[in-house]
Amino acid sequence: MIRVFAIAFAGISLATPAFAAQTSVSLADSFRVGSDGVVCTAQNRSVDPALKGMFDRAFAIVCQDAASAVGKVYRFDQRQGAGSTFVEAAVCEAASPVELGGATGVTRAICTASETGLRYVRFSANRGRATYLAEGLAGYESAVKLGLQSVLLDRAVPGTVEVAVTEAGDPAAFARVQAGNLDPDQALAEGYARNNLGSFPEAAEFFDTLLDRARGGDTGFTRTSEYAANRALQLSNLGRFIEAEPLFVTAETTLDLSDPVQSRLLRNYRMIHALNQGNGAGALTALATPQTSRSIQMPDSVRLTDGYLDRPIAQRLNADDGRVTALGGGGGRLSATERALLLDAQARQLEGAALRLTGKLAEAGVAQRDAIDAIGKVRGGRVTSAYWLRANSLIELASLAEAAGNGAEARKLLDEAVALYTETAPNSPALTGAQVRLAVALSRSGDKSGARTLFREATSKALGNASASANIRNYLVDYFDLLIAPDAGNDAVAELFTASQLLVRPGLAQTQAVFARELSGGADEASRLFRYSLNVSRDVVRLDADITALSERSDDSADAAAALTTARARRAQLGAEQTALLSKLAEYPRFRAVSESRISLAELQAALGPDEAYYRLVLAGDRLYGLFVTKADAKAIPLAITAKQLADKVASVRDSITITTEDGRIATPVFDARTARLLYIDLFGPVADSLAQKRHLVFEPDGAMLQLPINLLITDQASVNAYLARNRKEGADPYDMRGIAWLGKAKFV
Repeated sequence: MIRVFAIAFAGISLATPAFAAQTSVSLADSFRVGSDGVVCTAQNRSVDPALKGMFDRAFAIVCQDAASAVGKVYRFDQRQGAGSTFVEAAVCEAASPVELGGATGVTRAICTASETGLRYVRFSANRGRATYLAEGLAGYESAVKLGLQSVLLDRAVPGTVEVAVTEAGDPAAFARVQAGNLDPDQALAEGYARNNLGSFPEAAEFFDTLLDRARGGDTGFTRTSEYAANRALQLSNLGRFIEAEPLFVTAETTLDLSDPVQSRLLRNYRMIHALNQGNGAGALTALATPQTSRSIQMPDSVRLTDGYLDRPIAQRLNADDGRVTALGGGGGRLSATERALLLDAQARQLEGAALRLTGKLAEAGVAQRDAIDAIGKVRGGRVTSAYWLRANSLIELASLAEAAGNGAEARKLLDEAVALYTETAPNSPALTGAQVRLAVALSRSGDKSGARTLFREATSKALGNASASANIRNYLVDYFDLLIAPDAGNDAVAELFTASQLLVRPGLAQTQAVFARELSGGADEASRLFRYSLNVSRDVVRLDADITALSERSDDSADAAAALTTARARRAQLGAEQTALLSKLAEYPRFRAVSESRISLAELQAALGPDEAYYRLVLAGDRLYGLFVTKADAKAIPLAITAKQLADKVASVRDSITITTEDGRIATPVFDARTARLLYIDLFGPVADSLAQKRHLVFEPDGAMLQLPINLLITDQASVNAYLARNRKEGADPYDMRGIAWLGKAKFV
C-alpha cells in the first residue's frame, strides 16, 4: 500500500487546521481548547441564530466522548444579544466576580435547568463595546473557561481540560460530532485540512457527515459530488477500496459538467485511489482517460498548462468560489484559476509517483520537479496547499534518490520536507511521517544518534494520535533495531517500551479500557451512571449507522423520509442525553481524566511486586520483539521467529485442539505437543531463567498469539519426551497428557 502518496493529496484547500498554530481564534474555523488533558475543540458557528451583527462570533465546544456540544462561547458586538442561548429555561444563582486567567471583570453563575435538573455554568464579561458570554454543562467547566479565555484574548490559551471520559469514543467519532456543529463550508474546509495532515479516519467522518446532510436535504449542504469524492478518497486512504468505488461513481454522476475545478479534483482522486492500491499503471490511465461526457476536463487542462485561456473559460475560472483563504500568499481568496493550476500541478506530481511505481525512475524525477515548478508559480508558492504538495514531491524525490544509492541527496530532500511541515503543520501526522522517513535515512547512513533523536520526537507526538501512529508503524523496525543494539545505552529499553505503545491495537486498547473501568466501578451511583452512559453511547453509534443507511436508500417515499426525520430527531435527543450523563459523571473523581493514557517503564516497574514479571510481545512489520520487565530489571529481546512462522505454529496448535471436519462435525485431534513446546522456546526461551524465579506473570500478546492462551505452551522438554515415548507403546492413549509441564499449570496461576 502506498499510503504516503495520499498524505497531502487532497482538495486544494487553504483552510487553517484545528490543531495548527493560530494567531487569531476569532477568524479560525476551530481551535483546540486547552493544551493538555481531554481533547476538546471550539468550532466557529457563523450560522448560530443568536448572532445579530457582522462582528458577532459564536463557538460550540465539543469534547472527546461527548455526542453533542458541551457548551458555547459568544462575542457580541456593542453589547447586544447577551441573553442565555445554551440554557433555554433555567434558574440561576446570583452571579459573582471571578478571576479568569488574569482577566478581570468576569462573573460566574451556576444555573439549574428547569426540566432536567442539570447544572450549568455561565460566565460573562465586558471588554470595551463587546460582551462575552460562555455557557456549558457544569461537568465541563474547565473546557468552558478555557474556551472563554481564548476568545477573550483572541488566541488559544494553554491549560488542562479535566472532564469525565468513558474511553468509549475515538478520534473518528469525535470528528463526527465536530462536523455536526459546523456549517457546510467550515466542515468541508476542516475535512480537507485533516486529510492534508494525514488524519484520514477523522477526515472520513467529516466528509461522511457532509454527504449524509446533503442527502437529507439540510440547508446549504449542496455539493454532493465534492462530498462523495472526498468520502471515497478517505475510504481509499484507509484501504477500503471496494467501498470507495460506488462513491466515486456517485461523484461522477452528480458532477457539475461546467466546473473544471471539480473535474480536476475528481481526476486526481481517481489517480490517488489507484496509487493507494499500488497500481501505477491504473493511475496513469486515470490521468489520460477523459471521463465520459466530460470532455471539458482534459482539453481545459492542456490549455491551462500551455498558458491559454479563452474568454468563457477565463470567466468561469476567475470567479472566486468564496470558500478558501490563502495564507501568506498575498492575501485574498484563491481564485478558481489558481485552484485549477494547483490541481494540475498535483496531477503531475501523482503522475511522477505512478511512473516510479512502474519502474520509470528518470521520468518520475522529471515529473516531480515539474510539479514543484508549477506549484511555485501560484502566488510564488506561498499558499498552504503549495507547502504540502511541495513536501510530498520532496519525499518522492528522496525515494528516487535512495533507489539510486544517493543517500546524501535523499537526506537533504527529506530534511527540507520536514522543515516545510514543521513550518505549516507542526503537530500533524504528516510531519511525524516525514520525520520517521528522515530518521530511517539517517540510521542507514550511520547517523544513529540523529536518527534516534528524530524517532523519539516523532514517537512522542504520535502517542495518543491514531493517524500519526499509522504513519510511524511501518518504520518502527528501524527504530527498535537501534534500541536493541549493544551500544544503545541504559535508557534504550525504557524508550522502546514507550514507542511500543504505538503498536497497541486501537480496538483492543479501547475495549480493555472500557471493561477495566466497568469492572473497577462497583455498584455505586457513579458506576451505574458510567454503564448507562456506555449504553447510550453505543445507541448513538448504532443510530448513526441507521441514519447513514436511510440516507443512502433509493426509496423516495413519504415513509422513508419520515423514518429519516424520526431517526435524526432521536439522534439529537440521545446525543444530548449522553453528554448530560458525562457531565454528571464528572462529579466523581475516578471518571475524570487529565492526561492521555500512556505509561512509562518506571511506572510499570513501580506497580509490579517482587515476585511478578511482565512480558509483552511486540510485532513490528514481520519482526517480533519481547519486552521482559520485573521490579528491578527490564530487557528488550529480538525474537528469532517471524510473524509468519508464529502464525503457522499457532494455527497448528489451535487446529489440534478442535477442528471442523468436511461434513461439518466438530472433531478433537491429538494435541500438537511438539509445536506447543517449540512455541515456548521461540517466545519464552530467552527469558526462561528469569521467569523461573517469579511467581506471577502478566503476559501481553501480539500478532497470532492473540488467538492462543499461553497456558497451553509447554515449559519442559523432558515432559514432552516422556509423553512421546509413552505413546509409542502399544495401546497407549494419546489424549492422556498427564505429566506435561504446562506453562499455566504450576507456578503461574
